[in-house]
Amino acid sequence: MTTAVIVATVYTATIGAPLYCDTYNTEYSFHPDQAPFLAWPFDVAGGQCGDDILVTINDKKYWYKALDSGLFGKHCVIQPDGHCAPIAVDIPEFFAPFDGLSHVARAVNVSEEWRKFNRRESR
Repeated sequence: MTTAVIVATVYTATIGAPLYCDTYNTEYSFHPDQAPFLAWPFDVAGGQCGDDILVTINDKKYWYKALDSGLFGKHCVIQPDGHCAPIAVDIPEFFAPFDGLSHVARAVNVSEEWRKFNRRESR
């Protein structure tokens, strides 16, 4: 079994700035007064705007909506052992469940996993 170390990072933007899922023409904006959301690397991880993402940090689970995106999926965070861990998600500072700029995490696009399961079941 291969184990990969991945990280969650924190980002900030101007309150009210539009979020980018698949277009800037959405009703979503960067604001703490809404359900928790994050940026998902659609470019490398696939998925759809609004997907449910389960993030696990220190064995605690957090639910987010994938309402923003970016090119961070091609970047990494250097770990103490020198390993460059890929960035799995980018979480707005006001929804980040950790201190600092990054933390080891696990992320699953639950919506995409359900779509895959349903496709297999319908065969």
